[in-house]
Amino acid sequence: MNLHTEQINPATIIMSISGRFDAHNVEKVKAVWANNTELTHIIIDLSGATFIDSLGLAGLVSGLKTTTQRKGRFAVCNPSESVRVILGLTGMNRAFQVYATPDKALEALNITRSASDEKPSEKTEKPEIPATSKTKPADVPPSPKPNKEL
Repeated sequence: MNLHTEQINPATIIMSISGRFDAHNVEKVKAVWANNTELTHIIIDLSGATFIDSLGLAGLVSGLKTTTQRKGRFAVCNPSESVRVILGLTGMNRAFQVYATPDKALEALNITRSASDEKPSEKTEKPEIPATSKTKPADVPPSPKPNKEL
């Protein structure tokens, strides 16, 4: 299983699951919301999931219970055909709000992306210059003051 998470705002996350969602990896998924008590809205994108077993279903129910206790919302998006069959056979398709896409779920749940997410930008980090034992802050000359006359 591959798990990709996208934090929409402090209270909302989209979790995209691909591959098998089963007993071997359900705890990894549940840990995302268990370890972040600020999350009240969880959207699970199952478009890439190839299989779900009873523990995967139980993990989804756990997410639903968690968001309900936190007075939030839980949604499932675009389950693959094999997952859709399992949801239908078990009746779980009636337990979850199911949407075509994560964006449709956000719209239906009236959740907006945070301002920083609306316009994707590349974040570049400045490389950290390692300190050496020979360099001390006192050895660094002060930076020159800008010349305002230019």
